[in-house]
Amino acid sequence: MTRPKRHLCIVGDSETLNGSGGKDAGNKKKDKAAKGKGSGDRGSADGGFLRRWMEWLGEEAELRYADYL
Repeated sequence: MTRPKRHLCIVGDSETLNGSGGKDAGNKKKDKAAKGKGSGDRGSADGGFLRRWMEWLGEEAELRYADYL
């Protein structure tokens, strides 16, 4: 990711990026807890940046959906 000069366009699945989607999401959380890793930001590889960014996007971002024919 770079700093955009005019705009930033991101195409992706926010549920996947946020870690809250998918049929195995609950199992992965249980696996992390069993391994001794907490759900805090310090245990994540990005220091919690991605989670905070997705929360910000949920409140501030403009969402556009394609019209299907």
